[in-house]
Amino acid sequence: MSLSLSAYNIVVNRDSHDTFLRGDSDVQQVKHWAQDPSFAKECDKEKLSYATWGKAKIIFETCTATLKFLALKIIAELANLLGATPFATRCSMHAEHIVCRMLSLKDRLMVGKDFLVTSRNLPRKKDYKFYTQPPIPLSAQGAHIKQLSKRNPTGQIDFLGNAGICSGISDWFIYLYLKTKQHALNPTEHLRAVGKIFEKGGPTQAVFLQNFPSHPLLYRHDHVREDFAKALEQYGPAQVARCNPDQCASLILRHSFNKHHPIEQKIQKIENLPPGAYKVAVKGHAMVYIKESKDLGFLYDPNIGVIKLRGPDHAQKLLEYPDIADSDRVSFDHCELPRGTNRIQTQAPLHPMPQFMPAPYFPYAGGYPMTGLQHYYWA
Repeated sequence: MSLSLSAYNIVVNRDSHDTFLRGDSDVQQVKHWAQDPSFAKECDKEKLSYATWGKAKIIFETCTATLKFLALKIIAELANLLGATPFATRCSMHAEHIVCRMLSLKDRLMVGKDFLVTSRNLPRKKDYKFYTQPPIPLSAQGAHIKQLSKRNPTGQIDFLGNAGICSGISDWFIYLYLKTKQHALNPTEHLRAVGKIFEKGGPTQAVFLQNFPSHPLLYRHDHVREDFAKALEQYGPAQVARCNPDQCASLILRHSFNKHHPIEQKIQKIENLPPGAYKVAVKGHAMVYIKESKDLGFLYDPNIGVIKLRGPDHAQKLLEYPDIADSDRVSFDHCELPRGTNRIQTQAPLHPMPQFMPAPYFPYAGGYPMTGLQHYYWA
């Protein structure tokens, strides 16, 4: 069966969809790396090379990469003129990978010794048969996909993801982390092994998941629903209904904050998060925060890679990360593996949607606008 046909089957056949999202190959690869001492040694050898020759290597690689980038862009334009659209798409994607690699090299030096492994916020080049497929419209999708597709603005499944696939990559990163956690020698090597999967771009599963802001591959704690219910119980409907968005973020939402909140309050919220995996949503971007303990955490940014956060002040280091520090609003969604099956489960709302909270209230996650609380309150 061709890869193209398999990708189509994911959308129309439920069993193919579930098998695809088990990700057996990636899971086994992470387990192998996480348990292999030689893998850590190879990564440390590469880090030492960049620590010694970093600036010189970047200057040399930037010069050669610029020539490659220009050549690929010219070839892509010529291919488009000749009607060879799939080939042109491949050339353009290769050019974008060059840009991502150069940016990640610069960021590697900026982060320093706590940088574990790089990442590219694009589909992998080798998966061109997957990402060059035409979009699949809502009318051609199976019932298992249509419910989720209706939540995205176009309703169609797009395999290209040339504008970035940060949301899908973050979901797949969390899935692999949770699926392999018990097989790791230690947290650092485990996160490095998971991050290595994304070193040359997002796998096909990440490209697919980019189409869905909340695919049931992961169980997401409905913090908004939970916190809203607790606030109603603690403060009463009248007081909750009177609060403005900033007050709501402080009064109700334990896992969200905005840049106007005092730094002490933000640090306290991070420190109060239980250990686990969190999808971090800021405007126009998604990342992953892994909390191992109060003194150890990891940030995975699909644009850069995996960064180790250590020490009792690691919550402050997380808040100082540019995409988080500069964002108007930040939210942390606690994710776990689903209890039982990956198949879609519908869920009725526990509370009516609070109309008093103005939209847009939450940050954009993965490029999809969330208006008010509808996204969280309606399954």
